[in-house]
Amino acid sequence: MEASGFDLQPAMARGEPAMARGEPAMARGEPAMARGEPAMARGEPGMARGEPGMATAELALAMPVLVAVLALALAGIELGMQQVRCVDAARSAVRLMARGEPPERVMAAAELAAPSGAVVSTGASAGRVSVTVSAAPPALLRVVGITSQTTATAVAVAEQEG
Repeated sequence: MEASGFDLQPAMARGEPAMARGEPAMARGEPAMARGEPAMARGEPGMARGEPGMATAELALAMPVLVAVLALALAGIELGMQQVRCVDAARSAVRLMARGEPPERVMAAAELAAPSGAVVSTGASAGRVSVTVSAAPPALLRVVGITSQTTATAVAVAEQEG
């Protein structure tokens, strides 16, 4: 049976040896496994590796790494957001302190704007007031060994009363 110059009946079904006709195996319609060659040696399209299922195994190994990298990137973003919140908390608290607001109100404003678990400290000397806000890094970054705190300090000149 010939159609368009190609034999549609596999050589094995006709009882011929695989290379009897001298044609490429793909032209004879032989199944890929019947030739016993690795996929790369056969040069067949769609088979980049020699064994079926390799892409699945590689994906299974790569997914945890991809998830870990994504988690660390998100923790880094969270660290940046914590730094911004520390700066905002210190700045708003030092404004209140410079105006002469009660210490309870200053601390409440700082703790409201600061990240959860942040430590707020205040100080005053020589007509200047300062507020320092510090927060621990996100838990995931502490697990991988990053332990430096995010810290922000704001200083202002105390307003004169009167």
